[in-house]
Order: sequence, then structure tokens, then C-alpha cells
Amino acid sequence: MKAETGTAVYQLTEEAIDKIAGQIETFLYSVGVERSNIFRIRLSMEEALLRWMDHFGTGEEVRFTTSIRWRRPEISIAVKGDHYNPLIQAENELGIWSNSLLSSVGITPRYSHNGQYNILQIRLGMIRINPALVLIFSCFAGIAGGTLLERILPDDALEVLLVFLNPVMNMFFRMLNAAAGPIIFLTVAAAICNVGNVMSMRRTGMNLLRRFLFKSTLVTVLGLFLVLPFFHTESFHLSGKLKTISEFIDIFLGMVPNDFITPFIKGDSPAIIFMAIVIGNLLLVAGNGADHLVRLIDQADVCGLVLADWLSVFSPWIIAILLIAQITHNSTGEILAVWKPLVVFCVLCAIMLSAKLVLVAGAAGVSPIHLGRKLKESFRIAFLSGSVNESYGVSQSCCQNQLGIPRKLIDFGLPMGLVTYMPSGTLAVLVYTLHAASYYHLNVPLEWYMKAVVLAVMLQAANPPMPGVGLLAYTAIFNTLGIPESALTGAVVADTLFRFVIAAVDQAMLQLELVLEAKRLDKLNLNLLEK
Repeated sequence: MKAETGTAVYQLTEEAIDKIAGQIETFLYSVGVERSNIFRIRLSMEEALLRWMDHFGTGEEVRFTTSIRWRRPEISIAVKGDHYNPLIQAENELGIWSNSLLSSVGITPRYSHNGQYNILQIRLGMIRINPALVLIFSCFAGIAGGTLLERILPDDALEVLLVFLNPVMNMFFRMLNAAAGPIIFLTVAAAICNVGNVMSMRRTGMNLLRRFLFKSTLVTVLGLFLVLPFFHTESFHLSGKLKTISEFIDIFLGMVPNDFITPFIKGDSPAIIFMAIVIGNLLLVAGNGADHLVRLIDQADVCGLVLADWLSVFSPWIIAILLIAQITHNSTGEILAVWKPLVVFCVLCAIMLSAKLVLVAGAAGVSPIHLGRKLKESFRIAFLSGSVNESYGVSQSCCQNQLGIPRKLIDFGLPMGLVTYMPSGTLAVLVYTLHAASYYHLNVPLEWYMKAVVLAVMLQAANPPMPGVGLLAYTAIFNTLGIPESALTGAVVADTLFRFVIAAVDQAMLQLELVLEAKRLDKLNLNLLEK
């Protein structure tokens, strides 16, 4: 299908909004956008038009434009009137919260005003192969390339090759160390600042957020006890630091830094997260007087997401180089050992998801099999793509049309959960961290496990949901827990393989959690759920 480009002029009415939404969908299909992304882009533009209509009323002129520039599709909507940004000035504060979180999972509309028209534009990237599949290919290319070079090149030639590859690896590790701290800080601080946009719905929104974080932590703690028998470490005891209660408490209070700069230099993730939480809450308490700082944090967070996206673009090349260097250096043991944490993680996810299905089915009074069938399509798309971004639209449709969850709960609960409720993601980080500690025979006291659980939960919530940047979490947690930097090579392979399971399971767990929340609020459409 050839893409239709050009400009159409309408009057701002509900009928025009429906027509524009249909044309957006047709255009996106014609340029080959993933079908699961089409739905969420359409909804975001529809929401903006509805907010403009609420503000200006009906009858204003609307110019709808589609174009392709430098092989990049663009959608632009211009509404005549005074300056009014629907992304941040909506009377509907629920919409602001939803829009802010949607931007962190891939929707990045841009607003401007030219003196006559309010303009909202979405510029899409050039269509490319699924990033998760690219990472898989880069792993295979690195393993195959390293194995081939190790077999055909003499030892002297391999030494020369490593002379060139080692500086590249060291540069990548430095990039990860430099990027991890700022990205984590900005993500956490921006998320807390955006909570201020939903103060009117504090009871529902904040309670759901707390529930997400609590349940992610609970799953991680239970997972820790289940996987401990599979990963032997040198010790499991109370170290000298835990001889007194005061020293025990100091483990958690030790995250309070001496200054603002040192945690970023040393990669002290607990201290960075602590500072982000404190600063975010200070800006909330300051209220309108800190609006400029809040916007600065939001804009800096966008820059952080761009930086994370750059890392995800370079990740396939770096992954291949890391694997080639590891194999040609006769260090394939860690790569081959990835099978163990992968199997343990998949079994844990199967247990967790099955238990959640039974629990939610029992609470809603439906069959677990019937409930599982409703989740099948969004689960399949998330698994095949390895990304919650790709399956967001289908997941949203499933929640509303299959599971009977009310629209208002979906609007803030789904995007919020995608960046804060990641039980399988935290399990993946924990499992591989324990595996790395076991593989390198670390001396592991009790407080080490406590820090591992806390960091796994917090770093997953602070990590941008982009394929290829999962190494940021591993870099931060390895620095804090004393795991050698060389363990990142195995983490590269593990994270790439984990990603497909994480996307599918986390999304299914979130949908089930929203069913429970709707049931608790007595707003679940049981007729639709049972249908």
C-alpha cells in the first residue's frame, strides 16, 4: 500500500476527530508501522484533539498533515487558536499523568505554536528491524565470529586482535558507568515530579503505585529464597557489620551520601536513587514555585532517554565485539554458563504467572484458562518483539475490550505499571546477579542479599524500557555489590535472552494486576470478562 501524504482541513468536531483518527491509522499502516504501535499513536493524537475541543469548543479550524521526509514518516495536527499545549495544560490531570508516562514508553509528540496555530507533531523513526531481534543476531554473530577467529587465527594474531578490541570494550564499560547514574537519577526524579500532576487522584494513583512497588519487592524476596539453592556462594552469614542493631540499620541509612557529586563518580546507585527521591519530593512540596525546575527535570529526562536510545543503537555492535573478544581470549565459560540462570528464570516466571492467573481468576470468578486466552494475543506480541512498546496498543485494547477494566484505570494504570511494575524484570536481574556472584566465588554476607533485592527492584523501575539498555541496571548493581566488570559480558547474552520473556510476562502480570484493582474498586465489567 502506497502512503497517502498531504494536508486536509476540518472543523473541530467529534466527527472530524474520528475521521482524522482513521486517517492516522491508514497512514501508519501504509508506511509499515508495527500494528501494535498504531493503536497507541492514534489514541495519543485523539486525546490531544479532544483536549483542544474541550478548551476551544467546536468549530475551530484543524489542519491534518501526513508526510515523509528523509524516509521518516511525520504526522502533524494544527488547531487554530491561542496558545494551549494539550500535553501539559489539560484540565484533565489524569491525562497529563498518562501522557507523561506514555512518553517514557515510546510516544514523543512535540508541541509548538506559530502565533496562529497550535501544532502537535509526531515524527517516526525510519522503519527498521525489531531491536530485540537485532540483539539476538548480534549475539549469534559475536559467538560465531569469535569461534571462527579462535579456530583459524594463530595465537600471535589473536593477541594483536585483542590489542584493538580491548580498548573498545573498555570504552563501552566507561560509557555505561558514565550514563547509568544520570539516567537513573533523572528517571526517578521525573517520575516523582509527575506524580504532582495527579494530586486530585492521589488515593487511587498513589495507592496503585505503592502496590506495584510492594508486589515487585515481594516477588523478588520470594524469588530469592527459591533460587538460593541453585547458586552456591562462599558464605551466607551475618558479617561483622551486623553484630549490632545499629550497624544493621546503618546498611540502609548508608545510602545517604556525603555530597551530591561522589555517588555519580563512584556509581553508588542507592545514593543516586535516594537523592532523586529527595529532590523529586522537594519539588512536589514546593508546588507552583518550582514549576520551572520541574520542567527542567522533565526536559533533562528526555535527554536521558535520548542517551539511552543511543546506547541501544550501539549495543548490537558492542555486544558482538564483547563476545568476539571473550571467545578469542579463551573465556567462553561464562557465556556457556548462561543456560543455568536462563532456565531458573524461565521456571520462576512460569510459577509466578501461573499463580497470578489462578489468584485473579478466583477473585474474579472465572476460569484461569479462560482468563489466559484473553491475554494470549498481547502476550504473543510482547514475547516475539521483546518489547512492551510494540505490544502497548494491543494490551490497552485487551484491558478495555477483553478484561472489562474501566478506561480511566487503564489510562494511568497501564503506562504507570509498564515503568514501575516489573516483577519478572526484577527476578531476571536478581537471578543473574546471584549467578555472577556464584560464578566468581564471591564472599556474600547477608546484607549483600538485602542490597541485591532492593537494587533489583529500584533499578528496574528506574531503567528506560528500551532493548539494549538493560546493561545499565547490571552495571549499577555490579558496581555496588562488588561483582567484577568482566561479568557484564555474560550479562549481555543473558539480558538479550531474558528480554523476550520479561516483556511478555511483565505485561501479562500488569494486566492481571489491573483486573484485581478494578475488582477492588468495584468497577470491573464482569459481563465483559466472562464473555
